[in-house]
Amino acid sequence: MSHYQMSHNIKEIEQLRKSFNELAMETFGISFERWYELGYWQENYIPYAFIKDNEVIANASITKSELVINEQQYQVIQIGTVMTKKEYQGQGLSRKLMEAIIEDYQQKVDFIYLFANETVLEFYPKFGFKRVDELSVSIDASQVKNRKIGIEICDFQKQREELENRVKRRSTNHLTTYDKENVSLSLFYFSTVFSECLYYISELDVFLTFEIEEKELHLYDVLMTKDVSFQEILSYLPLEVIETIICHFQLKEVEGLQKKEEIIPIDDDALFILGVEESKLGEMKLPLFSHA
Repeated sequence: MSHYQMSHNIKEIEQLRKSFNELAMETFGISFERWYELGYWQENYIPYAFIKDNEVIANASITKSELVINEQQYQVIQIGTVMTKKEYQGQGLSRKLMEAIIEDYQQKVDFIYLFANETVLEFYPKFGFKRVDELSVSIDASQVKNRKIGIEICDFQKQREELENRVKRRSTNHLTTYDKENVSLSLFYFSTVFSECLYYISELDVFLTFEIEEKELHLYDVLMTKDVSFQEILSYLPLEVIETIICHFQLKEVEGLQKKEEIIPIDDDALFILGVEESKLGEMKLPLFSHA
């Protein structure tokens, strides 16, 4: 392994960034190139990558941020984009990268966390990470009264400047748990993953992202810069055949709405934490748009 160089300087070297994106596409089906081109790849996202022949062969990135969980603030790093080219797997490269990150940051932050899919659930406990099952937050759609019209689909490119401005000034008053340093990650999701399901309610001046799966509406994010009644926001959603609204964030109590919160273990996007006891954090749901 002595001929593998570890590097953090991926972003500004075109050949390395290209191979990084190719590996991300092979592994996760996503590319960070548009995120980079739009200027959203900021200094708080740092790759730990092994390089061979000017090519990224393995990587684990960190994202520095400040989480607010049940009104308590925590300086944290999140580990993500953990990937190794197939021909280099089995050499312990991911283990070496994880060890380097933990050595660099464990004493500098309140805790380290990550999300893992079902294929690697046994990997992260080897480094001391403990699995924490998150809350599932849902609302019975029949509670939403006074249905209204006036929601329209948005084009990210046309609304880009406005969205960038809103993300920087977003209100979090409706959330129990959120990421205070979430500008870069939010813009990643708006510009790539959820660019086709971005909507705007002009009457309320609110942007939101959602998708419908059979009789469930998955509400991924609500972007507003002033306090707006959540009941009123929901009244604009297309709920004609919807039975349940799934909130991919932890919502505060909403007047006139009874929300349902329950712990449901999910293996495909399981939360792991290192450095703090679960009992200190309490029951929580980290927003989807904070997943790196």
